[in-house]
This record gives sequence, structure tokens and C-alpha cells, in this order.
Amino acid sequence: MSTHLPLSFRCTFALCALLSCAPAQEAPTTPAPPTPQLLFAELGALAQPQLAVRADGALALAFVGPKSAIHVAVRSPGADWSAPRLLGEEPNLAAGMRRGPRIAWAGEALVVSYIASRFDREKRKVVGTGNLYARRSTDGGASWSSPVQVNGGAGSAAEGLHAMAAHGDGVVIVWLDPRGEPQGMKLFAARSEDGGKSFAKDVPIYTSPSKSICECCHPSIALGADGTTRVLWRNQIDGHRDMFVGTLGPKENQLVAVEPCGTKRWKLPACPMDGGGLALGASELPISVWRRESLIYATHGATRELLLGEGKNAAVAARGSHALVVWENDGILACASLDSPSAERSIVLRALGAGAYASVAALPEDSFLVVAERPRERGLAAWRIKD
Repeated sequence: MSTHLPLSFRCTFALCALLSCAPAQEAPTTPAPPTPQLLFAELGALAQPQLAVRADGALALAFVGPKSAIHVAVRSPGADWSAPRLLGEEPNLAAGMRRGPRIAWAGEALVVSYIASRFDREKRKVVGTGNLYARRSTDGGASWSSPVQVNGGAGSAAEGLHAMAAHGDGVVIVWLDPRGEPQGMKLFAARSEDGGKSFAKDVPIYTSPSKSICECCHPSIALGADGTTRVLWRNQIDGHRDMFVGTLGPKENQLVAVEPCGTKRWKLPACPMDGGGLALGASELPISVWRRESLIYATHGATRELLLGEGKNAAVAARGSHALVVWENDGILACASLDSPSAERSIVLRALGAGAYASVAALPEDSFLVVAERPRERGLAAWRIKD
């Protein structure tokens, strides 16, 4: 099912560039890059991979194939990936630039969410229903439930940007939605308490004081054991397009403790189309990774921002006090191993190889898994990164 890929010769140059941007106060180490694994090349060019990990280490991977087909593969602990299962074809699937399906384990069930909306270049307009759907499987992806519409307003999720997380039977989905007053893009959310079988009425959870959040950056969410949801999104306040983190209580309908990420502001007249990533570390402390101008930063809770390097499209996963951040720099994926603010270990930087739009999952033992697009190539690339 899988073979090894050669590393790009550009890794060395990319790593040098990354190290030149590393924080002066840290002493980065540079271990040799791991060898990537090729996944599912027989399906052709694949896009927008998304990983989910269960408490026992079982992995699920959703991605987009030719003809806007959504595929799901599962890897049981100690086994190889199963053959990908076809969830279905959606000719108007939102896919690309962090648009695409999301996947989560809700107990033993798999839940996949997606949006039926895309821009038709020939017609010069958005086509599709513009709705956000969820489907679930209780047999590892062999069969899937009928789609459940999550957004309450017809076509209101047409921007195509959303995030999903689950814990036990609780599932939360957050997306960009323009409904309501004042006019402008808002954050909406919907919850399921039955593992994705049904969703409660959706609600607007955040409206910018400048009427609209950033219109084209995807949100990220992380769901705690008690049902508390942390949300990361790019705001837009008085022309500044900065990343913000807020908290949504289990029974609440509005974000609270809304704070900007980092210490500086980014004045920008248009959307950078880069939404960052979010994970929960030790004591469920949020770890956010995000871009300002051409640089990638990380923040642990309310601590100072930490400069990681040049790049875009960052993603993060965490296990206890350990976290792994992955991002792109000039077509090369880079990663940084981070510890909690109280840990003593220095940042560890690596260049991985050619790739784009990576997803990362923290495995229960001592490693992380990174899966990414292979631009203009078949299949997906995967790296296992040891702590």
C-alpha cells in the first residue's frame, strides 16, 4: 500500500532559511529529516488531508481525490492504513486553501463534515448548495449515514471554511457565515450530543466590533474533556487582521475570554487566506500557531509569542507538554517541536520535504504523524516525527 519517497534536494536550503528566522533566545537543533511515506498514489492527485486520532491511537484520514470525491482511510494501532473508502462524490465540494472535509472520532464513530460550495471559473460565480453537511460511520468507513445539514440558513456556509472537533459523543462545528446584523462575516457554531447523528440549532458565537471578521481564513477549534471549546480565527478590527482565541462554554452561545494572539498588530487591506492552527496542551492550555506578515508564530495560552520562522499554512498537534508545529516555506514543509512554557528543552527544527497543507496528529506513544499534499504529484506524503 505504501512506498518511500525521495527527499527534495531543496530541504537543506529551506532549513537554512528557517534557522535564520529562529528566535535568538533559543538554540535550535537540526536532526536529519525523516524519510516520508507515499500514501494512496493509485488514486491520483490528492488534496486537503485531515487527520483524527482516537485515544487508543487509531487514526482516521480524510482527503479529496479526483472528481471531488471524499475518501476516508483508517489505521488501527499497530497496523497499516486500510484501503481508502469512498464517502461520496460532491461535484461542488469546497476544497483547496484549507477548504475541504474535516474528520473526527466521536467515541467509536467517525464523523466527516464538508461544505458543498465552489467558485466556478467559467460561470464566474459560486455554485453548489452552500450548505455544511455531516455524515457518520460506525463501521470504520465501510458505510455512511445520509448527510445532515448543520447550518440553519440555506446557502449560508458558502464561503466553504469550517472546523470540527469531537470528544466522546460531543461534536462541535464552527464555520464562517454572513447571516444576521450587522452585515459581514461572523463565526457560527452548532453542537451534537449524539456523536454527530443530529445537531442543535446553530448560533452566531462571535461578531467583530468592525462588523466582519476576516472573510477568507479558516477557523480552528479544540474541544476539551468537559465540552469547553477553544476557537481560533482571524479577526478584522479597524483594518487589523490578527488571530484571536476565544472560549465557548459547554452550554454557552457566545465566545468569552476573547484575546488577540501575539503582541503586535497586522494592518492589512485584504485577507491573507491563512488561518493557522490550534491544539490543547498540558492542563488543556491552548497552543495557537499563526502567521503575521510572512512569519509563523506560536503562543502557549497567554504567554509571549514565539517566532518559529518564515512561512504560511501552519498546523499543530499536542500531547501533554509536547507539541509539533508544521508549516510551509517556499514549497518545503518544516516542523518545530515545542514544549510547554515550563519545560526546559529547546526548540527542535526540521525540514521535512516538499509538501503543502499539512495536517498533524499526536500519537499516544512518543511521536506525531504529519500528512500533506504532494503538489503536482500523485498520492499524499506522510512523516512520523519522534518526540
